[in-house]
Amino acid sequence: MQAEAPLLQSQSAEVGQVIDAKQIADLPLNGRNIVQLASLAAGVSPRQNLQRGGTQYGTRNEYVQVEGGRDGSTNYVIDGVYVRSLRFNNLSLQPSIDTVQEFTVLRNSFSTEYAQGQAVVSAVTKSGTNAAHGSAYEYLRNDKMDARNFFAAQKPPYRRNQFGGTMVGPAIHDKFFVFGGYEGLRTTQGLPFLAAVPNPALLTGDFSNVSTVIRDPATGQPFQGNQIPQTRFSNLAKVLIPTVPAPNATGANNYRVIKSFLDNSGTVTFRADQVLNSKNTLFERYIWFDGTQINPSVFSATNFPQSGQNLSIGETFTVTTTTINEVRLGYNRANHLDAPISLNGQNWVQTIGLQNLAGGTDPIDYGRPGFTISGFTANGEGGITQGAIENIYSISDAVSKVWNKHTIAFWHSSAKPPFLLHHGSSAARSLHLQWPIYRCGGHRQ
Repeated sequence: MQAEAPLLQSQSAEVGQVIDAKQIADLPLNGRNIVQLASLAAGVSPRQNLQRGGTQYGTRNEYVQVEGGRDGSTNYVIDGVYVRSLRFNNLSLQPSIDTVQEFTVLRNSFSTEYAQGQAVVSAVTKSGTNAAHGSAYEYLRNDKMDARNFFAAQKPPYRRNQFGGTMVGPAIHDKFFVFGGYEGLRTTQGLPFLAAVPNPALLTGDFSNVSTVIRDPATGQPFQGNQIPQTRFSNLAKVLIPTVPAPNATGANNYRVIKSFLDNSGTVTFRADQVLNSKNTLFERYIWFDGTQINPSVFSATNFPQSGQNLSIGETFTVTTTTINEVRLGYNRANHLDAPISLNGQNWVQTIGLQNLAGGTDPIDYGRPGFTISGFTANGEGGITQGAIENIYSISDAVSKVWNKHTIAFWHSSAKPPFLLHHGSSAARSLHLQWPIYRCGGHRQ
């Protein structure tokens, strides 16, 4: 074995790192996620070390921070097409790493063909070959060897199955190649929660065991027996008090419960490559993703469904031995949602009698208003359903010319989201154009 110093990169000023197919296959991954691999590059911080607030992707691992920049300033590209949510700039879908040939983390001074962002994670999918072959796999994790959580009366259940396969082969030998892959995820994990809840007698208005004198705010006189008549309860209290559970443990946190975290998804990748002639090649690649995630809390739960589609069509034409033209068509659809789940599916806002609230008219907002009893854990779903459906169409053209020791490249691209709809916020329109630039010897002008 012999160590060698890396050669000086003289063609480009960009700073980055390539993760190739062997590294993707050999490195152990807890979750098998492309973003986890990106966090292995120098200067990259994974999601677990960041503090971005709650958004529409739940606990999915869909963004990284590069060299101190904002995590929302990292862009994500697959086969030359952006695959991100415009609202938070996280991945809008999760491709199977078995379908990725290699990817690059560009940290600094990269080409302006990427247009935006402080850093870029750019992946290339696998293509078919003349040799037909396939693969199948399943990764299983469970609680059989786990210790009981200290705060749980019994060991919470845990099942995580990640499975899939790929198929590769030629449709026409040396001319037409296809590649396909599927991956599914099924996760159920019991999570323990602690809370402080009041004595049920207090919730009925019985304060006879409390030394503090309870007075009628209307008259200033003590209630008889220190008990508040239920006829004096507001409709809000009458409706919400029954949703507060009774204590089932001792101590300050006198309520303990185990709830299930659910994370299920499926993704399909299909790619076709054609050799039209000695100068012209073509490819089409499509990724479909659909997932749902239920994140529980002590008294409620939130649903984080996410779906996405990404299409890339590219043609490479060798004009001359020194001139190459590349055309790329792209489409990305991102659908994120943050939806608190209504207890029992009930229209609580209407039952309480509150007026002019979305929670009383739209079933997706049928949660309990957030409420707090002083000294105890807050309850209710609260908040508002938020999400976005984004459709982005893009087209780009790149011409590269080798001239002696220099490379001259021109890019012209545009991307337009024809509609960007947000639940809980106003609709928006935007247009982004990237104009041609000139690059010589790796330096931008």
